[in-house]
Amino acid sequence: IGAGSDQVIEFAIHSKLNSKNAFLQAGVTFAMYEIYAKQCGAKCYKTQSITHNLDEFKKLYETHKDEIKLIFLCLPNNPLGECLDASEATEFIKGVNEDCLVVIDAAYNEFASFKDSKKHLEPCELIKEFDNVLYLGTFSKLYGLGGLRIGYGIANANIISAFYKLRAPFNVSNLALKAAVAAMDD
Repeated sequence: IGAGSDQVIEFAIHSKLNSKNAFLQAGVTFAMYEIYAKQCGAKCYKTQSITHNLDEFKKLYETHKDEIKLIFLCLPNNPLGECLDASEATEFIKGVNEDCLVVIDAAYNEFASFKDSKKHLEPCELIKEFDNVLYLGTFSKLYGLGGLRIGYGIANANIISAFYKLRAPFNVSNLALKAAVAAMDD
């Protein structure tokens, strides 16, 4: 649980990146990835096209895989809205080394999958299949709780344990937690 899913993004970056490694993202995507990575001095590889072009992702990853320790897949992409099918994302993850964390930022996925069921990502299935996946969700979009700053990450226990070493003990307010529980119950 984080003060918004962007705090969980910050945990992911600070647990994996430093000035000797890099991350990979779409040419245009959520700005916080780069903002937090700059704090670590990590290099950023971006696709030439502004979308999640899998051919470009694969080529960049294969070229720099010894250096890339984190990959962001924003599905659907914020701010552009394009979205890979879940099967495309899964196929890409299969080719990624296990020491590289793949962050699936699914802040808007409920909207994409409502229009097209092929876009639906099932976090529990992803986590069972891949030890190196972090699924991000938020209560800001679908539930309208943006001002309360509450988001979450779902991953295996080793990833979450690394995040807890970075997390302040009271990073989310009781009001935000109660609102998130009420939203889930609704």
